[in-house]
Amino acid sequence: MFNKNQNNMGPGVDFLPGGPVRQGRRLVATLSVALIVVSGLAGYFWYQNKNNTKLGQFDSETQAGAQTEAEKLVIEIGRLLVLPTDEQPTVATVTDLEALKGQPFFLNAKIGYKVLIYTKAKKAILYDPQARKIVEVAPINLGNQPTLPQ
Repeated sequence: MFNKNQNNMGPGVDFLPGGPVRQGRRLVATLSVALIVVSGLAGYFWYQNKNNTKLGQFDSETQAGAQTEAEKLVIEIGRLLVLPTDEQPTVATVTDLEALKGQPFFLNAKIGYKVLIYTKAKKAILYDPQARKIVEVAPINLGNQPTLPQ
């Protein structure tokens, strides 16, 4: 009367342990896990994009801050020394005294001192921003001087 291979569910439906209800639960669980994974990935990429935008703003703020620092140094040092007006200096900060050892210009340098380099005027200035004093001024040779014909 009732054959194991046939059931009342209709053609094409297999008779599995737990029946079609268990298959439906598996499908819902699989879709739920997939939704959680996709949501997590979307959140991760949104967060990364948000941080990259902030980093770009930070970089432009840092560049603007460095330019402002150079301008402030030029004003401070300009009160003490006549500076070239036809160029903007390159500004560096002394961070490693060992690397500067043996160079007379940096003999009295300390970490945190500023160096202003004027390439056109061929002048370097070592400045102590804490004491607001010029420590050293020296001519510089950039090594790209044309040779005279003989």
